[in-house]
Amino acid sequence: MKEKLQKAKQELKYERTKKTGRNRCEAATLLASVITVLLLFSKSAELLCNLICFAYPAVKSLEKLH
Repeated sequence: MKEKLQKAKQELKYERTKKTGRNRCEAATLLASVITVLLLFSKSAELLCNLICFAYPAVKSLEKLH
């Protein structure tokens, strides 16, 4: 079962890279840049900051439970 899941993940990564032309590092850099700009210049920066500060630890806690 784990092997099938790993294979499916690899196929999705390959398809995403092939479709967008960007690797994982470039996509993460782009996402971080967009979030930074939103935090600096958006009127709803406080909401976004609170969402990030709540969601990140929640996701990490769920990962540890599984």
